[in-house]
Order: sequence, then C-alpha cells, then structure tokens
Amino acid sequence: MTYAQVDPSSALLLRSSGKAPTKKDLDSSRYQVRELPQQNVDERRLQSSPTQVPTMPKQEVSPLLPTVNATSPKDVPISDAAKDVKTSPPNNENQSLIPPVQDMILGGSLDNISQYRRELDRDDYRRNIIDLNLVPMYIYNNSSSNFWYRNYFTSSPGVHLGADIWITPFFGFHTSYQTSLNASIKKETTSSAALPAQHEWFDAGLRFRKFFGNSKQAAGIIFSVDFSEYQFKIEKSAQNRIGTKSSGAKIGIETILPKNDVYQWNLGFVIVPRVDHKQVDTVLDIESGSSQESTRLGVSVGGRFVFSRKSQVFWKLSHEVEKNLFEGQSSVNDPKTGAPIDGVDVTNSFTILSLGYTWGN
Repeated sequence: MTYAQVDPSSALLLRSSGKAPTKKDLDSSRYQVRELPQQNVDERRLQSSPTQVPTMPKQEVSPLLPTVNATSPKDVPISDAAKDVKTSPPNNENQSLIPPVQDMILGGSLDNISQYRRELDRDDYRRNIIDLNLVPMYIYNNSSSNFWYRNYFTSSPGVHLGADIWITPFFGFHTSYQTSLNASIKKETTSSAALPAQHEWFDAGLRFRKFFGNSKQAAGIIFSVDFSEYQFKIEKSAQNRIGTKSSGAKIGIETILPKNDVYQWNLGFVIVPRVDHKQVDTVLDIESGSSQESTRLGVSVGGRFVFSRKSQVFWKLSHEVEKNLFEGQSSVNDPKTGAPIDGVDVTNSFTILSLGYTWGN
C-alpha cells in the first residue's frame, strides 16, 4: 500500500504531529475568507426572514409649496347644506333688556356706581342719600273766569316740606307737601267780607338725574315723573263759593347750570297733560258744565348756594297755569248776570316765590 494512492486531504488527517489543525492550516490557497460588515449581515438576515415588514417611503415636501395646516378652520370647506342651516340664538331677550333698564334707573352696574362715588369730591352733594327741604313761600293766586263762583284771587304766605331719597346718585324718590297760610277770598258779590280758604299741593314720584362730568361744576339734568294733586279748600258752610280738586301725572325737567363751585342756576319746566278736575260742593251744588278739559303747565327759574353737601340754600320763582274749559251750561245762574253761563272758562294761575334750605346726608 503506497501513499500515492491516498487523498491529500486524508494525508492531513494522518499527520502524526498530534496537534489540532488551525484555521490557517485548513484554509486553501484557492479561497480567501473575508468578513462582511455588520450592516450587510443585517440586510441578509432580513432578506432571508420569511416575514418582511415593508418600510414606508419618506414623503418629500417641495420647498416651493407652502405648508397647509389641516386643522385651521379657515381651510375646512363648508358645504352648501351647512351654509343653509341657521342656528337660532339663545332666548335671552329678557337679559338683553337688563343693561338699558339698569342704566336708566340705577345709572349702571353697582361696581360703576361705587366707582362713580369714589371719583366725586368728598363734599359733593351727589354723595347724599337723603335731602330734606324746608321752604317758606309767598303765594299769589288768580283764578280768572266768566263764572262768578270761579272768579277770585288770593295772596298769602305758605310753607313747603319735601324729601328726596337717592338710591343712587342718578335715581331717587321724591315726596312733597305745601300749603298756604291764612289765605282768603271775597265772600259775596255785594260786600267785601272775606272767606277763609286754603291751597294744598301734594306730589310723589321718581327722580332721574344725569350729570355731564364728575367735577362740582358739571352741568346736569333732572327728570321727574310725579303724581300731583292740588286742592282749593273752602268751608262746607260757604253759601256763595265752591272748592276744587285737580290731579294727574306731572312730567318735569330741570337743568343744573353751575356758575362756580358754590353757586348754580336752575331752570325748570313742568306739565300735566291731562288734569282730572272736579268741583267740590259746599252748601251749593254747582255744575259748571256737562264735561271739562283741563291742562296744567309751569316754568321756573332759581339758584342754589351749595356751601357743603349737608347745607344748601336756594331760591325759586315759579309760575303755573291750569286751564279748565267746560262744555254746556252751568247748573245755576251767575250771581252777577242772573243767567246761566254757557261755556264756563277758568284760568287758574299761581306765582310762587320760595326761599328754602336743604339739609343733606
């Protein structure tokens, strides 16, 4: 048995060196072993894997095109059907009336009122909650008529008592009472004897004030809505005279025109569009006509010295006229003419000079 017949690879196994063959020994000169990079190994593993996860290609955005925000409400198209749908507003009609009414009555919200008070001078009379008026007066009354029972004049002093309670500097309540003192009229047509008489007025209502600024010299306007009643009282035993009573809603406006921090001018106008006029019987039962139409209006001018918010002195000259027009004939004859009067006409006017004092707090 010769070695020529043995395979060369087998000869290696028959080496008697007793050492394990190394990698270098096993390499053939015809082959060269190269180690692949880790990246190529990972790719081959993925290719040989039975399940492959596809990778999504990256979306390239052209730099020339602007980026669109998909969540912007302006870019969302609105369909025609959505445009036709009309959303009904909430039922807040009552709430929408609150601000105008609140501004008219209270002058704004409570926070605005508190801020307004803080901005006023500490001695400003608009800070007052109550104003009390004590007013001596002189009253001249002339009732001119074609019917003797309604034709007279009186002249006497008087007194006025009034109070204003201000809920806010812009809104308050008013009440007043004034009366004549020791007035008298002619008792008969044939003598100069006097008959005691009395004039009485009563007013109660609301006051709305508006000022054009916060300083003491700020001009202002006062609106008034009152129930007004006037009575001409005569003794029940009178045989040739009758009393009267007139009432109605009185609307007024008064301007405040300050000259300086101490003195201000006041101009006013009042009207009672429809007066409920009645004749009060005494011993006589007299009707001046079947029906009547009556109206009253007046103007005034005055001034006020504002020494402090607690102490003020004012003067006022006012003139009011009430017109009574009757239809039909009087129920009794006129004492002077001896015949009934057809169409009794009465113009009852008052001129009053007042000098008063106001205490405020």
